Amino acid sequence: MYYFYANLSILLTNMPLITLTSDLGLKDNYVALVKAEILKNGPDTQVIDISHDVEKFNLMQAAYIFGNAYRAFPDHTFHLIGIRSHTENKRILYVEVHKQKIICIDNGFFTLLPETFDARIFSLSEKEFPVGLFFMRDTMVNAAMQLSITGNVEKLAKPCDDHLQSMLFQPTATSDSIVGRCIHIDGFGNVITNITRHFFELVRKNRKFRIILPGTQLNKTVSDYNDVPETNALALFNSFGYLEIAINRDKASQMLFSKGHIDFNITVQFED
Repeated sequence: MYYFYANLSILLTNMPLITLTSDLGLKDNYVALVKAEILKNGPDTQVIDISHDVEKFNLMQAAYIFGNAYRAFPDHTFHLIGIRSHTENKRILYVEVHKQKIICIDNGFFTLLPETFDARIFSLSEKEFPVGLFFMRDTMVNAAMQLSITGNVEKLAKPCDDHLQSMLFQPTATSDSIVGRCIHIDGFGNVITNITRHFFELVRKNRKFRIILPGTQLNKTVSDYNDVPETNALALFNSFGYLEIAINRDKASQMLFSKGHIDFNITVQFED
């Protein structure tokens, strides 16, 4: 009996774990087909969705969503990133960083992730792992399965030092202001900026401030959405440490920013 449970424990420990992040959405059958391909090749594989609602081709938003999730998974989890960009190479990268394994197109995506300076980067064979029409199903799943079986990346890929680099939009600061940018609107309509708490406090220097929004201004941050009355605007630093603009029980993205896209700036003015 002990032998049975010991071997079961080893089997469960070695079960592959794959996460999926894409802009495929859930209206169509694309995500189901990716999962079907995974389970066909590895019936015991665990598959976790991080998100499939990334705005089409929006690498920065994808990097925010994925970058604040992937390190929470067990070591050696495979992460498949099914997002194209408007310009990219026709090859797929395999990246090992923070004991996680990322498979993505060579379009600069992983360079937008925080703290990837010590990443090991490989390019997969373009002949064996092409970027086709449905590359997430037809190529990335195959790559993940082969890499998990062989455990030796050098057999399938070669080190890569000429991958594409993306320019991460950083908030800019003057002596009395910060200009940041919306990088994500979540499912509640909350507007998430690229201004981190650390950067905010570094520039603020304990001064009073005004967050300038369409039709209103905020002069404080709160710790919870319910710290203001319903339908009132608020600012807080979310659980990932980013400045977020919200409206209690409503959508800030619709009430304050009506253009319907996430490409706009947020200004914080400081007062001596």
